[in-house]
Amino acid sequence: MKYIFVFFILFFVFLFQIFFLNNLPFLKYLNLALIFILLFFQKEEFFFGLGTAILGGLIMDFNSLFFRGFFSLNLILLFFILYFLAKRMDLKHLSGLLFFSLLGFILYQITSLSISYLFFFLNPKAPRPLVNSFYWSDFFCFLIVNLSFFLILCFIYGQFKFFSKGNRRRLLL
Repeated sequence: MKYIFVFFILFFVFLFQIFFLNNLPFLKYLNLALIFILLFFQKEEFFFGLGTAILGGLIMDFNSLFFRGFFSLNLILLFFILYFLAKRMDLKHLSGLLFFSLLGFILYQITSLSISYLFFFLNPKAPRPLVNSFYWSDFFCFLIVNLSFFLILCFIYGQFKFFSKGNRRRLLL
């Protein structure tokens, strides 16, 4: 019952992202599916992370200019890459979590660009991705918005050793 309730809530959160947040200037860079995948890695919930990758990818495919299954394939591939990296990293400390989340956001951009180039070469009618100054500005906006939102969520949950009450006092001093 817990799983159904969580996926029901995530379904509406992803719909909110697709239909409302994409119309706002800076929040259009926000990728809630990727953020929740990284949060579930921090909590060591494998099936929640995989389910979030599948559900988020399917919902993001509805509003996509790319072919159907692009975001699903991208998030599932990224999930398994991050799964093998998470086994070797300490995600309970802030430095490990920051590095892991930054690596996850960069790998998301790399996998989406490589998959879009792959499908462009397989089907020349597909939209061709361009790597120019607009791409790099969108890339850095994507990193800043998603990393800051991820850290805000982590600070709200406060489940890290770094964000314990004693360390919060040292952080504020």
